Amino acid sequence: MVYESSGQLDLAAKEYRKAVRLDPHQAIARVNLANIGAATGRWASAEKCTRLALTDSTTDCDAMNDLAVALLRQGRRLEEACALAESAVAAGGERDSIYRATTAEVRACLQSTKEVGR
Repeated sequence: MVYESSGQLDLAAKEYRKAVRLDPHQAIARVNLANIGAATGRWASAEKCTRLALTDSTTDCDAMNDLAVALLRQGRRLEEACALAESAVAAGGERDSIYRATTAEVRACLQSTKEVGR
């Protein structure tokens, strides 16, 4: 995480990938890889990494929220994004306000999508 916090995202990603190779069920490394994907606008990569993290840590609120954001930024699977964000809120945690903000943003996007479709 030192590399990531100092802005050396390529080196951080390399270390996270190494951690995943050593332990394929390393959910936190996958979430961190997803965060790097998000930070660089690679939302499909962020989605893939977060989905993999959730297979190993199905109750990880941060991963649920991150996947909701990745889907939202791609403008796809918004119903799934909403359910994920709502699950993160329901589970609670120290980042509750972030989960609630994601939920509100996804709901607003869903609402505007429905209004456009009318």
